[in-house]
Amino acid sequence: MPTPRLGLPYIAQGQAQKEVTHNEALNQLDALIDLYFLDRDLATPPGSPANGDTYLVAASPTGAWAGHAGQIAFCLDGAWRFYPGERGMLAYLADEQRLLIHNGSTWVDLVSVLAFQNLSMLGVNTSADSTNKLAVKSNAVLFAALEVANGGTGDLRFLVNKEAAAKTASLLFEDNWSGRAEIGLLGNDDFAFKVSPDGSTYFVAFSIDRASGRILPEPGKLIATAEINLGTVAQHSGKFTLTDAAIKSTSKLLVQLAPGPYTGKGMRADEAQMYPGITFAAAPGVGQATVYWSAPRGAAAKRNVKINYQIG
Repeated sequence: MPTPRLGLPYIAQGQAQKEVTHNEALNQLDALIDLYFLDRDLATPPGSPANGDTYLVAASPTGAWAGHAGQIAFCLDGAWRFYPGERGMLAYLADEQRLLIHNGSTWVDLVSVLAFQNLSMLGVNTSADSTNKLAVKSNAVLFAALEVANGGTGDLRFLVNKEAAAKTASLLFEDNWSGRAEIGLLGNDDFAFKVSPDGSTYFVAFSIDRASGRILPEPGKLIATAEINLGTVAQHSGKFTLTDAAIKSTSKLLVQLAPGPYTGKGMRADEAQMYPGITFAAAPGVGQATVYWSAPRGAAAKRNVKINYQIG
């Protein structure tokens, strides 16, 4: 009667030639302990196997392997011995460099039965820690949409979520582990861009107002308002002169359309001539700037324009 799991033979009481039974058990243990498959895709035995060579026999085998599909083929003294897999057996598959496990009926990749849900941390080619619970060291990282043909939608969205408005959800770009640029929701719900020369002092380049989509002024810079008359003829684009003693030829000038109503010139009806998509580009001089404007495609503007501008 053999052992219940691996089928190892017992030495019976008073048995003659006990070494035969004992050696058979050792050979079987040598074949099954710390399994090392050379291949699992062969249906025909290799031509010149060495003692100890072990294979997982593929489907529809031929020759000396005929009738042993899915079994362990172990070479000993030029002959093949065959053993069934047992539930829970692990084997290293050399040519594919992966681990297999027997599930009670067949061999499957070990990774297919591992539970990768709610891992406390994961490091890929590096070590994760309590702060960086997911850490990846690589020269490239690929995120690709799951195609419609494969059951997906073809879309890909990268979600960065924060707990509350006063928290931060951002992408931080570093140079030798020192911050140089950060974009995202930085302490509020406006979308901001900021840069740093040293990783400690940051300057907000600009931010986008969450409610209107307008570019917000640089923190600490004064916003001024002006009202400009573009004339009575509607035009798609043009230019005007903005006068302000604070403007210098080296100034950074941000100009954008201001919300109405207009109080200095014209009437409320003039606002109907304005389009939210008007864009501005300024060329600063000394005490004044030439401001070029352009209406959205297919649109035009005339009469009074109310603008906000910031001198940086």
